[in-house]
Amino acid sequence: MSSNFIAILGVHQSTSDITRQANLYGTLGFHIDESASLEDGEILPDEWFAARGVNRDDLLAVHAMKLPADPYMHVYLYSWKNLITESRWPQAFNQIGSRGISLHLDDVHAELNRLRRDFPDTRILQEPIPIDYKWGRTMSALVQDPEGTWVELVSIENNPLVAQAKAPSPGDRSFLHFMLNCLNFEETSAWYTAFGMTHDGGVDFRPEVGFNQGYDYFMDQMKVYRHWDTNMWQDCHFLRGERDPSHMHLELLKYNDNGAHLKDPGLHPTWYQKGIARYCIKTPDYASALADAKKRGYKIYIDEQRGCLVWGDSQWFYFGDVDGNILTLEQWFPHRYWGERM
Repeated sequence: MSSNFIAILGVHQSTSDITRQANLYGTLGFHIDESASLEDGEILPDEWFAARGVNRDDLLAVHAMKLPADPYMHVYLYSWKNLITESRWPQAFNQIGSRGISLHLDDVHAELNRLRRDFPDTRILQEPIPIDYKWGRTMSALVQDPEGTWVELVSIENNPLVAQAKAPSPGDRSFLHFMLNCLNFEETSAWYTAFGMTHDGGVDFRPEVGFNQGYDYFMDQMKVYRHWDTNMWQDCHFLRGERDPSHMHLELLKYNDNGAHLKDPGLHPTWYQKGIARYCIKTPDYASALADAKKRGYKIYIDEQRGCLVWGDSQWFYFGDVDGNILTLEQWFPHRYWGERM
């Protein structure tokens, strides 16, 4: 029986400068998806704002951006009058950085019933409400995962996205994953896999050769991120759905002491912060992407890392967007590209 879960539809990010942020993502190939905007004359219902603990008058603008080759995945950029920039946890929806995600489903009501039955402690903040977007009438509900991430559950009438969905071509840029640092790894992993997502073992590092430049070298590079000295990841799940033909995954990371040493998110993002901490995007040419990022003056955190994974080899670099959020551009190569024997 096919899962009710279709795909990860988006990540929700509050930014200090929506114009500059949209322009930066535009240089990476993202464009504003007009089909994800409200139908002419439609406004977000009062329930939408109340469930998120924000006021209508404080929302200045929203842009839903996507890469052309991605069938589902969006980055929703929000501009707020009262953007919260102080570090805090639990997080607020209008707090700087990525605070929520959207999951695309066939039937929102059925999924809420399942959550009530199987995960009765799940906070249900908004019952399903209809919202008219240009892609069609949409049912939207809001819950929180065990980490406190705002999770919108979405279904679309006469769904045009499913009918048009196809895998990106090798030369396309496409979203690979965003990273969620966990305080409740086992509980959160169980919560998301219950939607119908499973771990993609192809993303596991290959034994002995996984860190091409050496594990110690890799970990020494990570010292560029604050709080590296008190945090060590212990497990990782790359979750994806069977119905999504794209490369998109949800990455869950487990840390020592259940993430007790992770930083509260706010200004000055770091790898080692609670909640969503990083986006990763596949690019056809690592070298030209790195050169372009340097030419544009983007803050480069690490200019090269390599991984030898079960499916093949990868090379990537990390850089910051307008607010310093960590972005990764990664190129894929065949097995043994760097001459490894395993």
